[in-house]
Amino acid sequence: MPGPTWPAIAACSKSRPSSRDVLESAERTEQVAYGELLAAEADLVTAQDDLRNTRIVAPMAGRIGVTAFTAGNYVTTSSGTLVTLVRTDPVRVRFGLSVRDMQAVFGSEEELRSRWGVCGSGLPTVRTTGPKAG
Repeated sequence: MPGPTWPAIAACSKSRPSSRDVLESAERTEQVAYGELLAAEADLVTAQDDLRNTRIVAPMAGRIGVTAFTAGNYVTTSSGTLVTLVRTDPVRVRFGLSVRDMQAVFGSEEELRSRWGVCGSGLPTVRTTGPKAG
């Protein structure tokens, strides 16, 4: 059975002096509960703000390799590596290729230049080695 309600305690305190102590105690209990409610609401606002501002952004474009955590996991600064990124752009490859092999794979040097653009613009640079194809 629940205890007396607030209006009942207040009405009773007017008629009996001993009930005044009960009223004062109930008022203190209410004030403490209200203070705890305000603290809990403040904690909720802080948690919602933390969640809204929690974004992990990769420092470069690429693909995710090995992951240590999934979405929704709780992580801190001491959690270690979250994910391994593999950079995919730009990919630079150097290899030796004779003129004859280059023409067999890509066509003539002019076709390669017209397809990929002018050398030095960040696109493939054509440097031929070996004997010229005839």
